[in-house]
Amino acid sequence: MRVIILTNNVLVEEETQLMLQFLGHEVFITSKQLQYYLDFESNQSIEIFDVCIISRTVSNREAERVAIKFSQSKCSVLREVEEINNDVDSSTNLPYRQMKTKQTITELREALVATA
Repeated sequence: MRVIILTNNVLVEEETQLMLQFLGHEVFITSKQLQYYLDFESNQSIEIFDVCIISRTVSNREAERVAIKFSQSKCSVLREVEEINNDVDSSTNLPYRQMKTKQTITELREALVATA
């Protein structure tokens, strides 16, 4: 899979990047593209990725804006969160799936499989 990680600080994503690469995925980490997706209407470049992970360094408001933009694309969106909230009412219809920030390789692998 091709995975893009949108973040405000690329150094924070090193552990996730290494785990994804260990699992055999191509990983692109960027802060510039995050700002591009927030500022402009076009999201055409996201089509080359299978999965977009929105970092915990990105605000909830920005994460929702980006995820809504990507909802019409083939790219699945995961949002890093400290705790997965299973109590979230299903009617809230979050535009992304939640993914734990600190996780094992097995949990990461299964989170990616769930997006397919």
